[in-house]
Amino acid sequence: MFLRAFSFLLLFLVFTQLNAQEQNNTGPSFAPYPESGSWFAADDSRTGFFIDVQNGRLAGAYFGFDSDGENVWLLFNGILEPVLREGSPEFQDGWQLTTALTQSANGGCILDCDDDPGQALAVVEVGQIHLEFLGRVLASFSIDDGEPTPIIPLYFGTSATIVELASGPLVVPELEGTWVVTRGTRQRNSDQMVIDNSPALSAGIIEIGPSIPGEPPEQNRPPEEVPVLSLHAPILRDTAGFFPEDTSIICTQFQDFETDPPTDFITCDLFGGDIGFPSSPQRLGILSTGRTSDSRIQIFVVTLGGTDGPAPLEIFDAYRLDYN
Repeated sequence: MFLRAFSFLLLFLVFTQLNAQEQNNTGPSFAPYPESGSWFAADDSRTGFFIDVQNGRLAGAYFGFDSDGENVWLLFNGILEPVLREGSPEFQDGWQLTTALTQSANGGCILDCDDDPGQALAVVEVGQIHLEFLGRVLASFSIDDGEPTPIIPLYFGTSATIVELASGPLVVPELEGTWVVTRGTRQRNSDQMVIDNSPALSAGIIEIGPSIPGEPPEQNRPPEEVPVLSLHAPILRDTAGFFPEDTSIICTQFQDFETDPPTDFITCDLFGGDIGFPSSPQRLGILSTGRTSDSRIQIFVVTLGGTDGPAPLEIFDAYRLDYN
């Protein structure tokens, strides 16, 4: 199966090059590109995707089975288009792609081959696929007019916790390891819109310890939001002194039993020193769960109540060292 898979992946790369189009400029982006790598469908169908994103173009292979149980590989590629927020088109919530699904035949033989060179490579369109990404690791797909199905990154080089939410499953990867961090500052107005995008100011290295279950921190949340799971990952080393010495990354799942049906969500925040706790001015450190993968973290630290002008926003991009 793996040899057959690699054969189709080579065809997929050739097909992508043959069908490449000039990439358009989508303008300033407020959403990260999807995570490249392996994904699987969260519907027990034992199907999934290989996805690669380069400079705004996504190319992928969708693997599954036909009615006889034989494995099938379908290929697709195209330029990602922004998903703009309904009623607020100045905000970008993610990326989407609608494109043709194609099936290839008569490629190079790799098993039980003879001397017959065979027929010419054939590429046939078999349907349409729509993918929507609302974060680096939050996505769904649909085929033709079918219902959307969530897809999840497949982590095999590190452990991960799958949190089953009403909105769909979310994977929280283990963050233990050494990360290279860049720090930049932005300004944002009262509508949370980034209005100044300055370059990174400094860089450093942080070491994150293993995640362990713990008690959720005290937070100013409505009483109906009940914490049901809390994972704590301490920052053990911080060469640039970006964060207080006792800072931890804490991911907590909440459920709201006052709604019908009950709703749930998960937040990942920094807690340590003056970050995350009531203070004046208040500093909040937030990890976007939709942007947190096994190899990249994006941390936002915003100071509230300090000045009358735009709230200063620090953005930290972290990349796991010696991992990919």
